[in-house]
Amino acid sequence: LIIFCVGLSGSSRIIKRLVFYESIQFKEDFVLGIKNNFIQNFIVFLIFGVVYFISRLLIVYQQVNAINDFLTTILLYLPSILGFVLILPILIFVIIQNTIYSNKFSQNIKNGAFFYFKTGPITLGVLILLVSPFFFLLIRNIYSYIICLLVLLLIYLPLAIVIFHIYSMWIFDKFLNKYQFQQIYDKGIYRIKKENNNDNFNNEK
Repeated sequence: LIIFCVGLSGSSRIIKRLVFYESIQFKEDFVLGIKNNFIQNFIVFLIFGVVYFISRLLIVYQQVNAINDFLTTILLYLPSILGFVLILPILIFVIIQNTIYSNKFSQNIKNGAFFYFKTGPITLGVLILLVSPFFFLLIRNIYSYIICLLVLLLIYLPLAIVIFHIYSMWIFDKFLNKYQFQQIYDKGIYRIKKENNNDNFNNEK
């Protein structure tokens, strides 16, 4: 958990600079990312770890005791459902905010909840699409499982993080940057705009 948190804290700063089209000094940016982002990211990982532990504990309890009652089963699986549908999206928004804004953790949680409730169906759909390739890990063949695991961790996971980071920046621009942080509004976004009905085009940041 700590190792993954360290890696994510450092790499998230690099991803932010990539999205913003800023220059990157890999070693310096990675170390600075750990310094600036680790504490809040660790709290996020701790919260999700507790939710995941409780969810798994209840599922194992249901399986061990062979509970077949529909209502009881739903209640035992409820923390897992809430964890993915409600808690995970908010915590991901917190992690990405942590790389951009100098907010307290409580403010990032508040903003994350606001962003999610404003974009719930879209955000949940994006998350489901990004998470769906991990269902390949349900393959029972050990060799296929190892290959899928390596591909997902080494190739797909970094790409998925970048994609959701870009999506999050669109959300932040729409609901926050446009009004409070105009210096980073549309940062890294270039649009082609036609001028005066002629054939001259300008790139606007």
